[in-house]
Amino acid sequence: MKTTAKLSFMMFVEWFIWGAWFVAIVVVVK
Repeated sequence: MKTTAKLSFMMFVEWFIWGAWFVAIVVVVK
């Protein structure tokens, strides 16, 4: 269960980073 929670947390962090990059790019383009 700990491994699953850690994996979910890592995926959440990864999505958060990608989302931040996407927002930054959109703002720069506009």
